[in-house]
Amino acid sequence: EQSEEVVGMFRKSIQIVERVVSAQKGLASDSSTAEKMLMDTILMDGVESFIRTGDCWSMLVEHKCSVQEYDAASKIIDVMKERGIQWHDYIEKETVSEIYRALGKEKLLDFEEDDDGTCS
Repeated sequence: EQSEEVVGMFRKSIQIVERVVSAQKGLASDSSTAEKMLMDTILMDGVESFIRTGDCWSMLVEHKCSVQEYDAASKIIDVMKERGIQWHDYIEKETVSEIYRALGKEKLLDFEEDDDGTCS
């Protein structure tokens, strides 16, 4: 019984990872379907036990930047913040700079260092 449960968990883990990999590959060819796959995966109950959702969010941000949808990329970062995801652990500073420049923002306020040397 316990071994069946463990096998089931491994199967679920593999399915989720395969889904994310498939979505990542699909962003270049069928982005709307791939974006939906990533969002559906992110929103699955208990998915954090199998993957870091921040990686999925960052894939979406990178994709939006690659197609110059900077407002959408910025909104995804806002959602990450609202969900308490340490988004700066997943998204490169250069990507955020690109978004800010495209949106006419002057500074990377979110990447300024706090007194303890961490990013806010």
